[in-house]
Amino acid sequence: MPKHLSKYTQEEWDKEVEDAKKIWNTEIEDWRKNPKFEMESNRCPMHPGMFYELSSVGGFNEKNGWTYREYVKSWRSRSR
Repeated sequence: MPKHLSKYTQEEWDKEVEDAKKIWNTEIEDWRKNPKFEMESNRCPMHPGMFYELSSVGGFNEKNGWTYREYVKSWRSRSR
């Protein structure tokens, strides 16, 4: 079972956040993003900040992925 974000070392956390920023800034097309809506839609995955906030909700990561990268991969498969 993957490690929950709350169990990350500071170094692991920093790497995860940088990876999420990279995904959001380079892999998600700008036309998909709505700066006023951070939740998921069929058009755009949720913003990394919202993903991390919801990661504190019990069961969220089991359903949506343990990292932002896993989440985006899952979102892409659902939104096709």
